[in-house]
Amino acid sequence: MEYLVITAFFVIVAAIFFTYAFITFSENKSTVLGGDAVARIAGNANLVASMGEGSTLYFDAELPETAKELVLWGNYVKLNYNASAGTSNSYAYTKVGLSPKTIVVSGGRRQFRVALEDGNVLVE
Repeated sequence: MEYLVITAFFVIVAAIFFTYAFITFSENKSTVLGGDAVARIAGNANLVASMGEGSTLYFDAELPETAKELVLWGNYVKLNYNASAGTSNSYAYTKVGLSPKTIVVSGGRRQFRVALEDGNVLVE
């Protein structure tokens, strides 16, 4: 009987550690994907601006599964996504002005279009 109680205790402790590790992994994955997505958008915005007026680029970015919206304003890109403690954000800054826009997004791979029009970078 003692061995059964000890074994059950260790199984419960292992389950708690496994659950904690899974939640932490999911949070870290969302943070990394969000940071990479805004960095790719900002980098391609800078690139298309350096190419000159009328330039257009298409690229893919992987968004976190809990992504909600992408905000473009001035010279920053912000991605809002759900986290276990509420809403989290990932930011990136550009060297050029972005046309103000809020894009409702969902998780997964998404194609973006970046174009330089009238001195502002338009992201779609």
